[in-house]
Amino acid sequence: MTKEDLLDNLKKMMNTEETAIPLYAEFIEDSLVLSPFSTEDKKQIFSFLKKLDTESKQHSLIFKNLIKKVDRNRKNVY
Repeated sequence: MTKEDLLDNLKKMMNTEETAIPLYAEFIEDSLVLSPFSTEDKKQIFSFLKKLDTESKQHSLIFKNLIKKVDRNRKNVY
């Protein structure tokens, strides 16, 4: 894999973490308001979504750091 291919893939993964995951989480949260789940189940799902949000932000930061590292490196084949 070339450096450019790797950077493109890392940027796509970072974009997914920054846009798709929060969008899906928001959709699920909005859907839960009218759902027939019990209050306890809703609390648990909201807790999972909060954890997903936190982990998604961490993943995005990891991708940003990897992009910087790969971009600075002179190596062109990975």
